[in-house]
Amino acid sequence: MKLGIMQPYFFPYLGYWQLLAAVDKYVIYDDVTFIKGGWINRNNILLNGDRHLITIPLQDASSFKKIKDTEITKNKNVITKLFKTIEMAYKKAPYYSCIAPVIQDLLFNNDNIAILNYNTAKEICKYLDIKTELLLSSQIEKDKIRLFILIKF
Repeated sequence: MKLGIMQPYFFPYLGYWQLLAAVDKYVIYDDVTFIKGGWINRNNILLNGDRHLITIPLQDASSFKKIKDTEITKNKNVITKLFKTIEMAYKKAPYYSCIAPVIQDLLFNNDNIAILNYNTAKEICKYLDIKTELLLSSQIEKDKIRLFILIKF
C-alpha cells in the first residue's frame, strides 16, 4: 500500500494532485499548527492575464492554533467578493459553468479551513475520477499509525 500525506491547501498545485493520484490512501494533515502566509487559505489565480492572490479570510488565525481548529470568516459578503473574483477570472473558461456551482457550494457551506480544503479535494477527485481514499489526520487514532509503521517497516 502507498500512503501520501500533506497539509490541506486551498486549490493546490499540480504536484499535490500527482501525489494524491499515485497513492492508495492520502492523509490530509490537519492536526498540526496553522502556517500564516502559507497556502492553506490562499492561492494565486490568473486575472486579466496577471497573477492575483486570493485568500479565504479566517477568524482569529494563529500559528498557535491547529489547522483543524481554524475557522473561516462568517462574513458572507467577503466570501461573495472572493467568489466574484474567481468568476471574473474564469467565467469564459470552457467548463466554468459546470464547476462554478461546486466552487460556490464549497465556499459558502464550509466554516472551517481544513474541512473546506478536504471537501474541495474530495470534489476534485470525483471530477478527475481519482479513486484514492482521503483521510483527515485529526480523525485517525494515532496509536494505529505507530503500529502500522512498525509492522510495515
